[in-house]
Amino acid sequence: MLFDSHCHLQFHQYDQDREDILLDCKNRGMGLVVVGCDAQSSEDAVRLADVHDNVWATVGIHPTDSAEQFDSKKIKALCESSRKVIAIGETGLDYFHLPQDEHTRQEQIRVQKELFESHIDLSHELNLPLVIHSRDAHTDLIAILINRFTTPSMHGEHPRKEFGVAHCFTGTALEAKAYLDLGFCISFTGILTFTHDYDDVVRAVPLEKILIETDAPFLAPVPYRGKRNSPVYVEYVARRIAEIKGISPEEVVQATAENTKRLFRI
Repeated sequence: MLFDSHCHLQFHQYDQDREDILLDCKNRGMGLVVVGCDAQSSEDAVRLADVHDNVWATVGIHPTDSAEQFDSKKIKALCESSRKVIAIGETGLDYFHLPQDEHTRQEQIRVQKELFESHIDLSHELNLPLVIHSRDAHTDLIAILINRFTTPSMHGEHPRKEFGVAHCFTGTALEAKAYLDLGFCISFTGILTFTHDYDDVVRAVPLEKILIETDAPFLAPVPYRGKRNSPVYVEYVARRIAEIKGISPEEVVQATAENTKRLFRI
């Protein structure tokens, strides 16, 4: 069973053929996690999950949408509206598009950090894992996680071995280890198919802690690079991980599907 642990099938890029893609995925026996990035896309993700038995949803506010008011009551209500909501996010920090003006830059960083911390609190309250987005911000993000996830309160009411996933991981092996030590899995995308920059990271992360994803409609793998991505292309991520680790693609597919189901309690 292939499992795309992170895609955005609710986005407008699929308005013309969304149901065809979903039917194709179902016929292939695939599982999908459709990820929310703002209030509307979170609602749309839940609607998709509710009508497709092989689809699950996450709800949250992407860090680049941090100007949007975070309403924990609405997000909590959305979580409680469906048994198919399995995580909070995607959430985190994104410093890639920050402005040059230092005062404005620091203010946006402050807002992103506050938004991320609000998502962490909600994930703990609802006992749901986090889907983390980090771009050019691993140091600050890991520091926040260390502060939050090494406190007794995060392990008392809802003891868990795994707290979430660092999605579309493009950090170093040391940064991956920091996430793993905090109880997070690591997810890889089609980026692996067009660069060797992260081969050592893939080798360093234990197979039982790896998830695979497309981040569709973005980051289409070779041989579809530059085109709209699709959840069915997640097989190319599995094949590349198998090559790097020197194991069979079938082993990667089985392990990553089991990891996804375990983390999200599917």
